[in-house]
Amino acid sequence: MSATEGFVLSNSRLIKPLQPFPAHNLPTDPWASPHSTPPSIDSSSPASIPLPSSSFFNSLTTVSPYSSHALSPITYSSDLDPTLTSPYSPHLKWTPLESHPKNSKSHPCYSIEKASYGPGADLLRFRSLIPGYSDSKKFADMIMTTEERKKWDIQCDEVYQIVPLPPSKLNDVKDGPSGKCTMLGVGYCRTLHAIGGLISPREQLTLCGIIEGVGGSIIWGVELPEECDGLFPEGERKVRASMDLFGCTLIQGEGGFEVEYVLKLDVGGKVPGWTTAPVVVKTVKELFRYARNKFEGEKEEGERIVRKRMEGVREEFELLIPQ
Repeated sequence: MSATEGFVLSNSRLIKPLQPFPAHNLPTDPWASPHSTPPSIDSSSPASIPLPSSSFFNSLTTVSPYSSHALSPITYSSDLDPTLTSPYSPHLKWTPLESHPKNSKSHPCYSIEKASYGPGADLLRFRSLIPGYSDSKKFADMIMTTEERKKWDIQCDEVYQIVPLPPSKLNDVKDGPSGKCTMLGVGYCRTLHAIGGLISPREQLTLCGIIEGVGGSIIWGVELPEECDGLFPEGERKVRASMDLFGCTLIQGEGGFEVEYVLKLDVGGKVPGWTTAPVVVKTVKELFRYARNKFEGEKEEGERIVRKRMEGVREEFELLIPQ
């Protein structure tokens, strides 16, 4: 066997291809495993809260080449190949939505794509180059804490961790993902009215975590099954949205760090996915605008830019409301 047998040559790097996910669709149930969902869920007992089956992480690395690289890189170059796609998801057809130079200051994402991946809303994939040094905890806080999230997401009501879990819960799983889980917990998120009030508030109950691999970091999340509904906070229930797949991979490079963000989100109710996709795209772009300012290290100036940006972003969202 030659040294390169079983690998795909991509520019100046060697990448070990994953076995393609056997179907075009997401697994019908990311919790489908003999040991994934115990019969009773107790928030005071971390052991009773389920973990997603290995098919969830297989799906993530199938649609997110950067996440696979973060867990098991084989590379001769520190410059990540932005065309890294086909060895990992040969059956998926990615439709470009936006494409810009990596160093563009006016565009927060240099690549935005969509693909049909299972029923419901399209799978969206964003790529961005952020100046500074990768910090998975800081990046996760921007997404998963109310204080940080409200600085870029005008639809956020609140988001916080309900039940912290020991990272060892995932690290001890035999068929779990490679890499080391450094953070794990159950999170709750509630939104405000969206699209000019056409979409009522939504809520989510998710299991989220951070995995540190030898090649980068992965922030991931998935909606918890109905058996966990007892973990919802007290109060009137909202229409439930469902995050079928979420992964945000951070890989440090010479000119900053690369981020690949993949999301498949069903907003629930009777709202078709195509009507909300532009809002989701717009919102994620605001995350990357904020991240650029935050990670550049100029805190006061960055916060001033963010405040000014948020004053105008509401007007931009008005343009997305169907007439």
